[in-house]
Amino acid sequence: MPGPSHERPQATKNPADSARRATSSGDGVFLLPALPPGNYSLRIRAIGYRPVVIVDVSVRLGRTSGLDEVTLEPAQILLDGADNTFFGLIRGVAVEDVHMGMRVKAKWADELKPDHTSILWFEPTGEPDAPYDHYKDNL
Repeated sequence: MPGPSHERPQATKNPADSARRATSSGDGVFLLPALPPGNYSLRIRAIGYRPVVIVDVSVRLGRTSGLDEVTLEPAQILLDGADNTFFGLIRGVAVEDVHMGMRVKAKWADELKPDHTSILWFEPTGEPDAPYDHYKDNL
C-alpha cells in the first residue's frame, strides 16, 4: 500500500475496542501482527492528508490479509477571503491536530511559477483559528 511515509494505520473490531496501531514504512507497507480473527475497521492517517477508513477488513486465523492500494487525499485549504477551496499538504503538525479553521501559511518553492505549483506545502501559523462563520459556507 504505497503512500506517504509515517502513515498511522490502526484497526478496531468495534467502537468499544481499543485500537491496535502501527507505523508504515516509507512505501506505505504496514503490519498489525497477531490480530484475533474477525472483521475490523482500518483507519489510515498521514500528516497533511484526510484520514481514510476501510470497513469490514476480514482477518482469519493463520492468514495474512492484504488490501488494495489506498489513495490518500491532501487536506482542503480555504484561504482567508477566498470562495474556493483547493487541496494542499499540511506539515509541521500532528495529523490529529489538523482541524477546520486552523490558520496556515504557504511554504514557497525557490523558483516561483505563475500557478499553484509554487506552493510546496502549508504549515500552521500559530494564530487563533478562523471563526466558523468565515468558512461555514464552503463545507
